[in-house]
Amino acid sequence: MKYQRFIIILFTLSLLMTACRRAQTGANENNQLNYAAGSLSYPVLLNGVGIQVDQAGLLSVQDDSNPDYAHVVLALSVSNQSDYDVVPPTMTLVDAHGNLYPAWQSALPYEDQINRLPLSVPNGQSGIGNLVFIVPNSALQDNLRLRWDSAAHQSRIDVFLGTIGVRAN
Repeated sequence: MKYQRFIIILFTLSLLMTACRRAQTGANENNQLNYAAGSLSYPVLLNGVGIQVDQAGLLSVQDDSNPDYAHVVLALSVSNQSDYDVVPPTMTLVDAHGNLYPAWQSALPYEDQINRLPLSVPNGQSGIGNLVFIVPNSALQDNLRLRWDSAAHQSRIDVFLGTIGVRAN
């Protein structure tokens, strides 16, 4: 009698462990992203979304209140032939150490010198403009890349920018 209970409990535990393992594997498979990468001045296309960074540089305007940080300005275009909107302000800069720097959305002193990307690029449309990122000066030499992640599109695009140190006007 004791052995029957033990065998039933053991069987039940092994069945539960197998079910949990399959559930975890299934959940991980559903969250996988398709990936594409490219470099400055070349278009990267994935799942109906195209991103091309034409220029990456620093404005000649200095932020005197924060001398250890630089304002990186990207000139880029985004095209969307997918079923979902693309939201450019969710893009980030990533350095070689995995640090993330979000696109800056607040008004800046040089706002009249840049043309911001639209907040959303709907299906069948394109957007051309600038994104601004505020990063530590030390990250400028750290193989920065623009990253766009989208769970809705099941996509991740990285555009490698290389070393940024040339000041744009």
